[in-house]
Amino acid sequence: MSTIGERLREERQRLGLSQTALAATASVGKHSQINYESDRNAPDANYLTAAAKQGVDIYYVLTGRRTNLGATYDLMARIDRQHGPALEMARKAAEMEAAIEASFGPQYIPIPVYDAFLAAGNGHLNDTDAVTGSLAFRKDWLNDMGLSRDSAVIATASGDSMEPTIHNGDMLLIDLDRTSVPARAREAGDTRPSGIYAVLDDGAARVKRVELAAPGTFALLSDNPAFPVEFRPSESMSIIGRVVWWGHTNRD
Repeated sequence: MSTIGERLREERQRLGLSQTALAATASVGKHSQINYESDRNAPDANYLTAAAKQGVDIYYVLTGRRTNLGATYDLMARIDRQHGPALEMARKAAEMEAAIEASFGPQYIPIPVYDAFLAAGNGHLNDTDAVTGSLAFRKDWLNDMGLSRDSAVIATASGDSMEPTIHNGDMLLIDLDRTSVPARAREAGDTRPSGIYAVLDDGAARVKRVELAAPGTFALLSDNPAFPVEFRPSESMSIIGRVVWWGHTNRD
């Protein structure tokens, strides 16, 4: 049976559209279109909505079974009603990707910057997850770090408990796929620093070094010696992801 990418290419060719033309109507770059058709990446709902408006039989692309385009439009309308905010966010991300690709080439990948703060202190309650921009990272560097485009996000540190490592206002690159803290307590004499994680601590977003203090108990450690070690039962805390990079701007 053919793949989603193969059927998408078949539909594009049936309509007489080039990869560049179909990509442009969906506000993505040609490189993204190539990835969709080669099954390296899956098209999102925003892309599929735009493609349907160009006459692409989305039901056939997704299922391999032909249907009439009226039903496809109905399906896309239901998706738009149910997932409007997510579609708008995806559209903005696609525009950022296209702009970065045009400026720097396909060797760079834009990572979304969220309007969210991770407290390096007592905890920060975020009431928004809007994308405010993006930072471009080299694709080969992300691959070396084991980061995928879909699992990487950027947030901002707030507070001074992680100084001198992380400063107030630093941007934090978070790997959302790395949500597991080492499953055993550290051995005596092991002086390696614990990993830095973005966590939800009773609903408050924080950035701390995290290690397993005992079965079912996490220790939250700060790099600033003025902040004591905190202990949390595992059921009161969840791991958002591991912080794998941070960028510091000197504002003095």
